[in-house]
Amino acid sequence: MTSSAHDGPDLLLLVPTAAELAPIVRRLRMRRTSASRWSGEWAGRAVAAALTGPGGHAQKAVRRLLAQSQPRAILLAGFAGGLSPELARGEVIEVGRVVSEPGTDTRIPGGGDCTLLTARGLLPTPEAKRRARDHTGADAVDMEAAPLAALAGEHGLPFAVVRVILDDAVTALPAEAIGWLRPDGRTAGLRAARALLRTPWRIPSVLRLARATQRAGRSLATVTAAAVERRAWPAGVPEPTDG
Repeated sequence: MTSSAHDGPDLLLLVPTAAELAPIVRRLRMRRTSASRWSGEWAGRAVAAALTGPGGHAQKAVRRLLAQSQPRAILLAGFAGGLSPELARGEVIEVGRVVSEPGTDTRIPGGGDCTLLTARGLLPTPEAKRRARDHTGADAVDMEAAPLAALAGEHGLPFAVVRVILDDAVTALPAEAIGWLRPDGRTAGLRAARALLRTPWRIPSVLRLARATQRAGRSLATVTAAAVERRAWPAGVPEPTDG
């Protein structure tokens, strides 16, 4: 489906989790309009933000959003895991190519040199990240970009991806951390607390992750604001390739 009618905002920000979204809406001074939507104006552009939830939940949420209204462009913003040893924690990446485990390969017009892998699940160990890097050649990994790029393409909407590296290629994540996220992208605090009570030796690594998340969130808010100010970006509709 391709739509020529844009009855929504100039730019729709898609953000998978509340931890990623909170610093963005503060930076852009957005107001909450529903349980998962925010709106505002920045640099002369009408901007809406949606909390999509992680992974496959994001695709379902965005499909519903685009059935309701059509923005002029879409920007996916959030954290990513590093696969390339050259990417440090806190580094900002602009994605020029998105690949997926099912084998899709999509060019993002106007993006940078970074290739982003959309994985089916969390890659919690350096070994898992190294295998993904060897198999796909990707520089970083997320769980949302490929299907959202495909949706933007179906609707004929310019699309871009900006990510901040949360965990580099040699950093392990608590494997159960993805289970602490609710489908709406918010943290299930009680579930996380109970898990840590059962495994208190994981508390130091979780605290390190929390501090890293705060730092990455500040960087994400800054780069997202700068992206909104680039009026000609996102630059074009995603383009599937032959791989």
